[in-house]
Amino acid sequence: MLLKNIRFILTNEHIIENCDILIENNKIKSIKKNISTIDKEVIDCSNKIILPGLINLHLHGGMNILRGISDDLELNEWLNTKIWPAEKKLNEKDIYYASLISYFENLFSGTTTIVDAYFEIDSMKKAAENSNIRAFLSPAIFNQNDIEKVKKNNFFLQKNNSKIKPFIFLHSIYATDKKTLNDTIDFCNKNNIIKAIHISETRNELIEIKNNTKLMPINYLLENNFFEKKSLLIHCIWLTKNEINLIKEKNTSIVHCPSSNMKLASGATLPLIECFNNNINIGLGTDSAVSNNCLDLFNELKLTALLQKHHRWDATVAKTNQIINMPFENGAKALGIDNLGSIKENNLADLISLNLNDFNLLDTDKNTLISNIIYSANRSNVCDVIVDGKILIKNKNLQTPILDFNGNEISLEKLKDIVNEIKNKIL
Repeated sequence: MLLKNIRFILTNEHIIENCDILIENNKIKSIKKNISTIDKEVIDCSNKIILPGLINLHLHGGMNILRGISDDLELNEWLNTKIWPAEKKLNEKDIYYASLISYFENLFSGTTTIVDAYFEIDSMKKAAENSNIRAFLSPAIFNQNDIEKVKKNNFFLQKNNSKIKPFIFLHSIYATDKKTLNDTIDFCNKNNIIKAIHISETRNELIEIKNNTKLMPINYLLENNFFEKKSLLIHCIWLTKNEINLIKEKNTSIVHCPSSNMKLASGATLPLIECFNNNINIGLGTDSAVSNNCLDLFNELKLTALLQKHHRWDATVAKTNQIINMPFENGAKALGIDNLGSIKENNLADLISLNLNDFNLLDTDKNTLISNIIYSANRSNVCDVIVDGKILIKNKNLQTPILDFNGNEISLEKLKDIVNEIKNKIL
């Protein structure tokens, strides 16, 4: 595949103008001007920006079908009175379809890699395969039965070099008993599997953990060997200076989900500048389509900057050159993938294009490119999506079939009917 006459290429903070990208197999073969090739699909990009595919580090894809059922509630009431009761009515087929539409929504929003945690891992895996997205998948771990299932599942025990890989998601300290927490951490550390956890999301959580353990949340994880291998800390909006120092020492990544934190009125803001000053790696997540409700990482990127400026009464913080890599290189670093998240020769060919003919990007030039990506671009500008060297979306049109739970091709209208049937069942 040849991306020809690209108006702008954004790689790291550098901008390349009027260049070509040659893709062979699943890698970027060459980046230079006037590449000539035969027998290749050629895409004219003379009015396009080429970016690395965005990396969504926190998602609950199976919740997509619950979008809009529970707004205007704080976290505990939201979970206990609305979300968890509705989730109990979902079966493996329901979760397949919810995950599938979530993965397509991510792709159409320019996200090519997801880190998704929910229930029915086999359904999630099938949905990831059928959407062709790059995915890290885990069931949500609450109790001993959950981790015992993981230990018996070959997906978590075998070396996996495909686009779809396992990780382990512990829901939280407050929703997981100590034995399950320790067994899960031990399993991940022994098998070198990435683990993630909701942490320091609300003030009530912080107080509960401190009262029960006599430790702050990050200190409690440290005491239980959570940081022995690669880990992701999701939310982290209620952090102390000491906890920030511990995160720095353990070289652990934070996943920032500003829309979710604001929608659920979690009451604090990630201390982004202090984390940046300590060289802590921070990526972005959308969280679920119930707590967001829009799976658009461009929106999270913009809100990251605006929230910091607003919260600190300081328009000079969260500078564009500080945050532009959060959904790109920072996301890849959090996952330990060296050849993802930036546009370089021999990197994985996960790329997206934005249409410079769209009105909100029409006046973009080299000097305003990064600013316009952060503050103006959104998922409606995404034109083409390439994952692992294969074009999945071309000129905003899906290039692969939509498959039902049994692998049969279905129409978009049929998928809508299925979704409505599921919603009628659970509501």
